[in-house]
Amino acid sequence: MTAPAVPPHLPTPPATVADLQAWIAAANAAGAGLNPVGGATEQHSLLPSKPSIWPIDTSRLCGVIDYPARDMTITVQAGMTLAALRPALAAEGQWLPPAEDLPLATTLGGALAANSAGPRRLGFGTWRDYVIGIQFVSGAGELIQAGGRVVKNVAGYDLAKLMIGSWGTLGLITQVSLKVLPRPEVETWTRRRLPLKEAESAAAWLQGTRTRPIGLLARWTGSEVELALGLAGLATAVGWQRQHLAAEWAAFAEASWGAGPDGLAATGHAAASGTELRVGTTPSRAWDCAQVLKAGLPPDSTLTVALGVGTVTAATAQTLTPERVDQLRQAIAARAGTLVLTRFPLELAQVGTVWGPERGDWDLMRKIKQELDPKNRWNPGRHFTSVREPA
Repeated sequence: MTAPAVPPHLPTPPATVADLQAWIAAANAAGAGLNPVGGATEQHSLLPSKPSIWPIDTSRLCGVIDYPARDMTITVQAGMTLAALRPALAAEGQWLPPAEDLPLATTLGGALAANSAGPRRLGFGTWRDYVIGIQFVSGAGELIQAGGRVVKNVAGYDLAKLMIGSWGTLGLITQVSLKVLPRPEVETWTRRRLPLKEAESAAAWLQGTRTRPIGLLARWTGSEVELALGLAGLATAVGWQRQHLAAEWAAFAEASWGAGPDGLAATGHAAASGTELRVGTTPSRAWDCAQVLKAGLPPDSTLTVALGVGTVTAATAQTLTPERVDQLRQAIAARAGTLVLTRFPLELAQVGTVWGPERGDWDLMRKIKQELDPKNRWNPGRHFTSVREPA
């Protein structure tokens, strides 16, 4: 299906909800789909766009609506980039931990749609822990709002949770209210490079430590593993945690501590020709799943295990075959995990290869898609919930 060119009368890019509604009305009239585009930092995780889909730029929806800093909440338009959001929060001594290590070009709406979270997830959670209100435009052009600007808001169906991680398939997020946190007095990280067997024992021990790390990651390359551990909070509390770690494990007695995780949120391969994947499992099975991936991926692969969380990310500069992906997926499923591709070349751009075989929860997600976007306007054909053409 080939859609006509975007009508020249439409505002480009839209700057108001009314502008967005004009785009949606034009798409409905033309039988076209719509692809929300913010910083375009996560578009590679969806199937390729088609000529029948109009990209809709959200960059002008970038204002701060309300920021009562003493209430530790902020309401902003979803096209605001993290490059603009972070300084605004920093001026009040506040921050949003899930946004801290994402690319600066990422928009808030894009981060929510992809549910992108950095290396501090163990201690600070994900976007679902911060969103208290959301506003979005449906495929029919309706403006829908859920939640509010207060931290305790439990009335009604939780549409905000549905929009987080929806990959732009349910609607276009226009505005979001978030709770923010005071920036910790101290944040510090340390790294230890260890042989594989020793790292495995250390990882198991660290997950049971009495200290409370904000992040605990293992970057696995070759036969060595680099463990990274982060602490944050009041200076006295962080000092106690460092002393406790040194007392429990001698390797920490001479540990060198630095300011941040330094790119541990990324898998390490950005080449468009390569392949990236993510495994979700229980925290107790994450190391086992990482071993499966390491054995089945090319030697150049880099793996990062989020210990205590249950996610493993892996990347290789090479292109995997569909058969190799299927073998890895079956091996991971045998260990109670799921595997999805998050970056892939065109030859792997098939629903079954990217997301795997049909699962029981897919039908429920498709029903939600049908309720919120019955004409399939948002990202049609780019996600397993939207493989049909627009109505």
